[in-house]
Amino acid sequence: MGDPFEEALRWAESNGLYPLISLYLNKGLAKRIAKSVSPSENVKFAEFAYYAYPEDEVVLTFVQGNWVPPKAFLREGRLRLAFFVRPYEELIKAIAAKEEDDVVVRVVNDRLSLEKNRVFYMDFRAVNEISQGSAFKVLGHTLLSSLKIAIIANNVVPGKNRVRLSVKGEEVKFEILEGRLRREEVEAGLFLTKSQAETLKKDVKIKIIDPNDVREAIITKLS
Repeated sequence: MGDPFEEALRWAESNGLYPLISLYLNKGLAKRIAKSVSPSENVKFAEFAYYAYPEDEVVLTFVQGNWVPPKAFLREGRLRLAFFVRPYEELIKAIAAKEEDDVVVRVVNDRLSLEKNRVFYMDFRAVNEISQGSAFKVLGHTLLSSLKIAIIANNVVPGKNRVRLSVKGEEVKFEILEGRLRREEVEAGLFLTKSQAETLKKDVKIKIIDPNDVREAIITKLS
């Protein structure tokens, strides 16, 4: 297999997306955007501490991109929640072996429900407090599909988008229903919130952005 980062960027180009996984992997673009950023408004959300994997087709509203994994509200469909980050096939095996929690959050017709078959690793209160305002850290089934989802999140207006998404292994199918950004809008930083833009300016100023370190951190976390 080739470099998953390069493969994800090629996939983005072939699917009409701006090829950006994170500004922290692109120091040149980070510097340019930090100089004259035009961010979007901050989005209010309650962050769920653990991780979420799409099951079947979902509709998401991304609220915070520029990182892997991005954060999103669930609008429709099912997300499987997990304490540990691992490839989806390994996750299913771990659930069967009782080495991972068995929890699914589901939204149908704007109604949210939880399927709590086993909660051992995750904080039980955090699971019980999940609501429509909860933002989930959305992963793909593999490192490559996780990178693809991160790219999609950088091509929409935070909090003002709807994306239909399905993931199977390394394959990601999507349709941006609302909130798509044009290329020049991405380059202006509209995929960032105001708070993210302020953080980016500080990080660029004190020169802490090291793409190699960020890349290795993502690989270590998601592989």
